[in-house]
Amino acid sequence: MRYQPERAASLSCEAEISIAEAKKKLQEHNSEAWMRRFPWSLNQRAKRLETIREQLWGDDEISLLLQSHEKILPLPSRPALFSVQLSLVDVTLDRPSFGYDQLPQFLNSTGGLPLDSQFTLLIPFHIKWTMNEVRVQLRDYPLPFLHIPPVHHSQQHPGGGRLSAWSVETDMVIAEELRGEESTFRCDTVVIPQDLGRVGSPGFKISVPRTLSPVKFYSSLNVDINSALPTKIVWGTAYQPALHDAMQVFDTFTKPQQDPSDKVGFWDKMRLIIHSDFKFNWKGGGDVHLTLKGICIPDSSNIRLSESLCGYWRRSWVYVLLARRCCLENSDRGIFEGPLSC
Repeated sequence: MRYQPERAASLSCEAEISIAEAKKKLQEHNSEAWMRRFPWSLNQRAKRLETIREQLWGDDEISLLLQSHEKILPLPSRPALFSVQLSLVDVTLDRPSFGYDQLPQFLNSTGGLPLDSQFTLLIPFHIKWTMNEVRVQLRDYPLPFLHIPPVHHSQQHPGGGRLSAWSVETDMVIAEELRGEESTFRCDTVVIPQDLGRVGSPGFKISVPRTLSPVKFYSSLNVDINSALPTKIVWGTAYQPALHDAMQVFDTFTKPQQDPSDKVGFWDKMRLIIHSDFKFNWKGGGDVHLTLKGICIPDSSNIRLSESLCGYWRRSWVYVLLARRCCLENSDRGIFEGPLSC
């Protein structure tokens, strides 16, 4: 059947159905079209997520023998709120490089604690942490929140071994300061309830002391990034809701607030808990790409059409984050330093 434009009916002021009936049919068509597209979109997203999981975790099929004995639920088809992918991770814990008699000086230099401070928890150790790739993803957004790529195949370790894209080696202390009796409360925990076994039998409970002081981290981190490929960081208004939800989840790992005052924000709590100096050194010559997205649609990956600002730094940049100041240093262009808002 061939379409012939000269025989097509032209528009006129007459119609065989009323406007109300035509509107109803149009709404029915839109509803049916949406019902067809919505399951199709969910199916396509589930397939993309399954492909990504197979690349990272391998095949996730369960044997029929295991399914016959245990009911195993499948992985959710929706993407994770906050996912961190680390490859070729190697973590080594050892005794600290300083002696126990130098521990007060270390805490004083990193966290400003008095030399006569006392602690209820004190764990000093030395950590060496290397990995080949870092990818931080929010939901199923096309642009990662942070991506440190693996080293290029042309890069080689000076000693002949495997060169890691991320390398950090430092001393670290996990400590909880000793406070007075006013910062300790007791929580009654019932072990055996009353009337268990027979009516009138007594119960058994223990009083567990709980401290209100937060557990803090003290260290001085020097992070070496050896990849020659660019490190990518994305930030924007569209990422803030997902990041806010993720930070609420991380907030549950710390002690719950007992006093009736306003709750401390996540970033302020991070500043309260982590007392460290960070120094990021791009040794491999890789660039740093910072993308600031101005559009409120996180699914947009087109930089030119999404009202974005892209900035990049080249040639051996060093980013130093101290307690209240940040510093950007380049071997050719000097140092840029400015205050941090706390």
